[in-house]
Amino acid sequence: MLAGITTFITIAYILILNPQILADPYVIMGDAAMAGKIANGVFIGTCIGAFIGTILCALYARVPFAHLLVRFYVRYMQRFHLPRRLVWD
Repeated sequence: MLAGITTFITIAYILILNPQILADPYVIMGDAAMAGKIANGVFIGTCIGAFIGTILCALYARVPFAHLLVRFYVRYMQRFHLPRRLVWD
């Protein structure tokens, strides 16, 4: 029960935080309209990616855990997005 609640909260957190992180440069530059478009697209893409990853884990691997998707997402963000965000030109 606790693992299910933790996984749900983690995926909800990712769905909220991911669009904000990727739309933030447009907000800083003052282009709020583009930031809104980027945030909407990233939110929908994250939802679709989470759905497909969960379905594949459930059907192909026969492991009904969304936890694997959360683990892959965290590793992806650590390797590709966070290093770019820490470097300012």
